[in-house]
Parts: sequence; structure tokens; C-alpha cells
Amino acid sequence: MVHRLHRIYVLIFFFIVIYAPAALKAAKNHEQLIKQLHHSNASKRQMAVIQLADLGRNLDNAGLRDTVVVELKETLADPDREVRRSAVKALGSFAHESVGEALRKRLRVEDDTRVQLALITVLGNFKDTSAEAMIAEFLTHEIITMRIAAVRALGRMNTTYAQGVILASLNDPIEGMRIAATEAAGNNALYDAVPFIRKNCTDGVIQVRKISIEALGELGSASEMKFLERIRDNETEESVRALIDQSITSIQKRLQNNRTD
Repeated sequence: MVHRLHRIYVLIFFFIVIYAPAALKAAKNHEQLIKQLHHSNASKRQMAVIQLADLGRNLDNAGLRDTVVVELKETLADPDREVRRSAVKALGSFAHESVGEALRKRLRVEDDTRVQLALITVLGNFKDTSAEAMIAEFLTHEIITMRIAAVRALGRMNTTYAQGVILASLNDPIEGMRIAATEAAGNNALYDAVPFIRKNCTDGVIQVRKISIEALGELGSASEMKFLERIRDNETEESVRALIDQSITSIQKRLQNNRTD
């Protein structure tokens, strides 16, 4: 009994000496950063957002971590767009149920394209299907980057609607849209996209060809393997031919595994 109590006292002492100072320091840093969030200088507020997010991710105290999330959500309404954008990116690293709701709410009223881009990206990373309709509105945005971001975000959600967007975007005249759609099709194993991807394997844009050939290696069957063998002879770019060989090998291995299963 005496030895057991001794061990308990040692553990308590160890906690006080090692962990308590660190916890107190974290709490103090938290208070200082909260104050800095209200500084008149936007650059200082932005730095506080970045540091607060870093602090929150490394906190063992769940209550304190939740407080960080609350403060960051409030910063989404900061008058400076760069502060808002930093807040969006910071919140993207927190798996907190209220974060998605706050980001969707901000997307409804946000008018700065750089902040909108960050919001779309984070909501896509969250696979937040509740934001699907709002993000879909950006598919016709005048800025190409916004349209591409919308395709990428919807591609991560992989809903029935998103799959339709991916298929349509595979034929888009803008190469960035075709690339984003092809990546999404490959990541989501969207086999309905294979005919469109085959077509893009001979696209005039090298990057479109590359990403399409890689996707075909992930999704293709024996028919696609023969197709890749045919187009290899007509491909002038050595780097593209190398990707064709890799994709052919990937399909061969997959077919072999299917036969042995």
C-alpha cells in the first residue's frame, strides 16, 4: 500500500513538473493571441490567426481547443480579406462539427474571390455535401480558377450530381477543367468516365494527355490496354510514352490479380 501511494505521488509530481507549466504556457499564449485578434493592424490579426490555429492543433485540452475554433469562426467576418482567408484555411485543419456550418454561412455572403476560393477548397476537402448547391453556382463563374476549384470540390464529394459534373467537365474547352475532372474520375473510380478519358488521352494539351493516361491505367480494362498500346506508337513526347507504359503495366497487373482471385 505504501509503495502504491509512493508511485501515485511520483506521478502527480511528474505531472506538475512536466505538464503543468506547458499547460499554463499554452493558456497564456492563447489569451495573448485572442487579444491580438482584435488588433487594429490587419497583418497582426492575420499572424494571430495563423499562430492560434497552430496552437489549437497541438492542444491536449479539448475545452481550450474548442475555444480556439470559436475564435477562428468569429474571425471569418473580419473586415480584411486576407485575415478572413487565413481564418478559412486555419479552420480547414479542425475536424469540428460546427466548422462546416460556419464556412457555409460565410460562403453565402462572401464577395471576395480569393476568400471564396479558400472556402470552396476547404468545404470540398471536408466532403461537405450540404455545400454542394452553393459550390455548383461557381461552375459558371467568370473566373476560370473558380470554376476549376468548384469541379475539384464537387469531385471530392462524389455525389450523383457531382459525378454528372465530372462527366460534363471532361469535355470542357478549358484544359484545367478537363484535368480536374479527370483527376476526380480516377480518384472516385468513375467507370462511366472511361470513354471520355480515352478521348482525352490524345488531347492536344500534354498535361491533359498525361492525367488521362494515368486515370485510364487506374480504371481501364483489356480494351483500354490495347488502346494505350495503339496510341503509344503515335505519341511524340517521351514522358507521355513512359506514362503509357506505366498505365499498361497497371492494367496488366490488375487483370492478372482478377484472374487469380
